[in-house]
Amino acid sequence: MSFNMDLYSIDKVEVEHADVKTFLRVLFEGYLLGTCWTYAEAYDIMEAHAQRNPILSAEELSQEILYEREIVHLEAENAELRSKVKDLEQSTLSAQVRMSNAEVKVDDLKKQLSLSRDGQQVYAQRLTEKVSDYKAIVDKVNILWKERYDS
Repeated sequence: MSFNMDLYSIDKVEVEHADVKTFLRVLFEGYLLGTCWTYAEAYDIMEAHAQRNPILSAEELSQEILYEREIVHLEAENAELRSKVKDLEQSTLSAQVRMSNAEVKVDDLKKQLSLSRDGQQVYAQRLTEKVSDYKAIVDKVNILWKERYDS
C-alpha cells in the first residue's frame, strides 16, 4: 500500500542505562503512534495506521466537514426535541395529577353536598316535628284557656 510518507516521521532514541541502547519512535504529524526496534517494524506501523486512517482529498475532507456539521446540528436538534418531549411528559403528568386532584375535590364536594342535603332534610324534619309539637301545645293551651275562662 502506498501512503504519504511526508506525514510520518521516525525518531531514533538513544538510551544510556539500558540493555538495548536504541529504539525507534513512529510519529504521525507529531503524534506518537508506537515504538519499535527496526525500520521494517516502523514501516509496518505507518502502513497499518494509513490503512486504519485513510487521508482524504480536499474535496472529500470538505464534504466530510459538511456531514459532521450536519450531524452536530441534527444531534443538537435531537437533544432539543428530547428536552421538549420530556417537558411535555412532565407537563402532561402534572396536568393529570391536577385533574386527578380536581376529580377528588369534586367527589369530596359531592359527598359534602350530599351530607349537607341529608343534614338539611333531617333538620327540616326535626323542625317540622317541633312545629307540630308547638302547634299541639298551642292547641292544648287554647283548650285549657277556653275551659278555664268559659266556665
